[in-house]
Amino acid sequence: MAPHSVVSFDMDPSEMTWDDRIRHSKFFRLAVKKSYGDSMSSLQIVQMKDSTRPVIFGLGGGDQQSIISSEIPDIQPGSFISEVWLKPLFGPEQLNEQAAPSAEAQLFCERMRSHVVSGLTGFSWHPGSESLLLSSFNRLKMLSNGQCNPIAEWFSGTILNATVCPSDADFVAFCSGGQLFIDCRNTQFYSTKPVKDHTHGVASFIAQEELERFEGFWWNPVTTEVLYEEVDESQVAQLSFEIPGKRVGDPMRYPVTGSSNPTSKLKLISLDKSTSSVVERGLPATLEELFPWYEYLVRVGWMNADFCYSIIMNRKQTRQALILIDKRAFGATGATPEQIRNQFVFVIYEEQSDIWLNSNNLLHFLSSPTSEIRFIYGSEKSDFCHLYLQTCQLKNNGRSGLDIVDLREIQLTSGDWPVIKEAPMSVDESRGHTYFLANKVSPLITSLCVASYTVASDTKILTHPDLCYRQERGQFNLNVNPEIGFVAWMSSISQLPECRFYKLVHSGPPVYNSPLPEAVFQFRVRFHASIMSSPGKEAFEEGYMNISLKDCFRTEFIEYKSVESDLVHNAVVFIPTVKPRSITGTYPVIHHVYAGPSVQQVRNSWPTAAQFLRYLTLGYAVVVVDGRGSANRGVKFEGAIKNNLGTVEVRDQIEGLQECLTRIPCLDRTRIAVTGWSYGGYMSLLLLSNHPDIYKAACAGGAVSDWNLYDTCYTERYMDLPKDNPLGYKAAGVVKLAHKFPNEEGRLLIVHGLIDENVHFHHTEQLINALIAAGKPFEQLIFPSERHGVRQGSAIEFFHASQLSFFAKAFK
Repeated sequence: MAPHSVVSFDMDPSEMTWDDRIRHSKFFRLAVKKSYGDSMSSLQIVQMKDSTRPVIFGLGGGDQQSIISSEIPDIQPGSFISEVWLKPLFGPEQLNEQAAPSAEAQLFCERMRSHVVSGLTGFSWHPGSESLLLSSFNRLKMLSNGQCNPIAEWFSGTILNATVCPSDADFVAFCSGGQLFIDCRNTQFYSTKPVKDHTHGVASFIAQEELERFEGFWWNPVTTEVLYEEVDESQVAQLSFEIPGKRVGDPMRYPVTGSSNPTSKLKLISLDKSTSSVVERGLPATLEELFPWYEYLVRVGWMNADFCYSIIMNRKQTRQALILIDKRAFGATGATPEQIRNQFVFVIYEEQSDIWLNSNNLLHFLSSPTSEIRFIYGSEKSDFCHLYLQTCQLKNNGRSGLDIVDLREIQLTSGDWPVIKEAPMSVDESRGHTYFLANKVSPLITSLCVASYTVASDTKILTHPDLCYRQERGQFNLNVNPEIGFVAWMSSISQLPECRFYKLVHSGPPVYNSPLPEAVFQFRVRFHASIMSSPGKEAFEEGYMNISLKDCFRTEFIEYKSVESDLVHNAVVFIPTVKPRSITGTYPVIHHVYAGPSVQQVRNSWPTAAQFLRYLTLGYAVVVVDGRGSANRGVKFEGAIKNNLGTVEVRDQIEGLQECLTRIPCLDRTRIAVTGWSYGGYMSLLLLSNHPDIYKAACAGGAVSDWNLYDTCYTERYMDLPKDNPLGYKAAGVVKLAHKFPNEEGRLLIVHGLIDENVHFHHTEQLINALIAAGKPFEQLIFPSERHGVRQGSAIEFFHASQLSFFAKAFK
């Protein structure tokens, strides 16, 4: 058949040329990216002292980011404004940014699951001085009173986590090369000293990757003091990531399951601008000496000017404590660990679990005019994650256990629905309200909610009950200003994402115990930054550009009572609107799988569907199932996989797939392929090897093949230590199943990034060797310059085109 001269969005996959597949993949990569909405992030609502109207600040511009802003109009009753457009305020050209992002910057983005961008990478608003700190990976500027002043011009390396001192905007701290630097008025004021195998002010790999803590230093909210973490990796295993024939690079410290973790110390720096002096003090006792069961430093911060806090966790992640440290403990020379523990360190909350404890970002200390300590925190101790208010006072007894008296605890939220633990809270202390994300409407919808922590009341949903709030990994705020309103990205399967501004309407002035506010949708927030621009746009003019993406499919949400678990499970099926090409009138099925802990896939949100448009427009149906092990259904639902990865998830995926096939007759039972990445890659391998009669093929990307090769924090949370669960580790591996893979060609495609520092290529190497030894055919797709996620546009397009080719052959 002659090659297609005009690309069509509903081509027969078996008739596509390679050029067709590349063109198709390129279009849908860009179209999906564009469908997510204008390229804006980190939106913040600010009320400046000399302005009558509040201002929205944010980052915008896609791969070349600028600071964007606009005043919020005062919309009178009866008036209507559909959109407010943000405009560039400060661009990369004004930063004189020239250098490409370094390997250090790229690795930080990898931990955040974010794309590497150029231009501005972040900003922070300093209320006291009404200044904006603007940062790129190589430059810093301070925008204040219309003046743009350089920061740290003396520094020439990568700049990460730049932060202004809350009490004095002359001080700016940042990290680079594993060291902490502090600038004062464009002059180097302080820097830590390099020590072999140590970092200062930088969270370890394990903290970033598995605990979602991306910072390693914390400003005192009132004084010019900085608390920072010193990480010692000298006992951590070293692994190399080499491409044969290339120059040997430095090995990476990676704590393999069962081996030594990095250790951390907390240190305090006091800065005095008037005398240009710096005093650095450490704790006389290590955290291990104070708490022998301690292993992980989960969260750190300041309660107030006098006390910092830490959340610490044991190795098996079944015990954690919230501790306060009196800053006088730093530099208490000569004090014994017992004296430090008796006088300066207090355990104010402790929790244990028979399953495991998930780290969360739900902690907020409330100000108090008395000696009381009050804080709101999130916990899964009642199965679903909910918010609690604790009030207590310190006591000095030095005994093990809690160091508090007059404990009063109130549960603020309740029900068979979760507060989203990865997202932070926003607290309005003047009214006694806390804002948070929750799946209160249904397991499929995430909403912004508000509750009172002063009077008994139900949780109130503020966003539209049919739309899902978009929350990203590493999201550090909810874009809520209680005096003004909030900004939220909202979407559903049938509605493309839009950024909305909601006004918060209170029934009176800020009074403690105020009634919960109303949220009034006022306008969409827009920023013009075209993604579908030249070069290459002309290739999409015919056949593609007029596609209505929402009309490419229809959706069936499936809720069913699982025989396996006796619980309600959720699945979703996306069905193409193009006519089936088979004589049976059925669609071939792509079963997209993740099925691992801490992830929920089945949502009523546009990104859930959009990622599959490249399949749906070619006549493939897509099935997605959330079984036991997946997130946001309670820790018991998630904890069903404890010590037995690769067991109940497989059964639940098969059961969910069969339920979808039974309910939707237009799905072709004889042509099903499975695909997934990371844990989903692992599951794809398990599903094909255990059920070759169900799946025609599997495409497994970035897959774990042996849990003994993965990191401590993640694996041991779910599987215990290898020495304590050797049979579980052996049973969970894929390599031993090599003999069970099909003997036919074209049924297994293995995909991996060669410099993946998360799931190392060693996993795929072991699997390939086992398949060769077993005489099993397979195809492989290796990306020499990609890490755990395929990030570069051309690589994504090549991967998607290769995947489409693989599926087309498998479904013939």
